[in-house]
Amino acid sequence: MQFSKRLDRFGEEIFAALNNRRMELEQQGLIYPVKGRGSFVTGSSEIRRIGMKEILREMRETTEKCRTFGIKEEEIIHVIRECYKEGDND
Repeated sequence: MQFSKRLDRFGEEIFAALNNRRMELEQQGLIYPVKGRGSFVTGSSEIRRIGMKEILREMRETTEKCRTFGIKEEEIIHVIRECYKEGDND
């Protein structure tokens, strides 16, 4: 295969990968398209809302796992407080 054809194929693959990622970001609500102008990052309050929704979903799953293993609410709260303290030391 000629070098130029391989280069074209490589460019097509990169374009497809970037386009797929852009569509994922749109579906997640992190960017939005404006026809004829491009894609733009969603406002910070919306990004925070989306992030908070995902974090709460993960916390619910983790809480259920803790219940399954018999970990008490007080223990979970203690671990969360320790994590916050560790974050203050960074």
